[in-house]
Amino acid sequence: MAFLVTESEHALQVLQDIKPDLLLLDYFLPYMNGLDLYDYLHRHKPLNDVPVIMISANLPCQEVERRRLVGLQKPFELDELLATIKTLIA
Repeated sequence: MAFLVTESEHALQVLQDIKPDLLLLDYFLPYMNGLDLYDYLHRHKPLNDVPVIMISANLPCQEVERRRLVGLQKPFELDELLATIKTLIA
């Protein structure tokens, strides 16, 4: 099952009830950027092992690497995204 949320606050609400297999986060989100959302979620034990793909046209690569996240620079090919997802959830 997939969920699409477009705001970090909504993501926090949805993630209270489910544990996803993977998070695909855009760096530029309203109210809280994707890295801040990741940091918040990572502090909560049930979610700290969920793989994350951070995407953005202006990806802060050093911050993504420091957190050991997978980053995809927009624009990217759908095949690249699907291969990355397959690698992370396999």
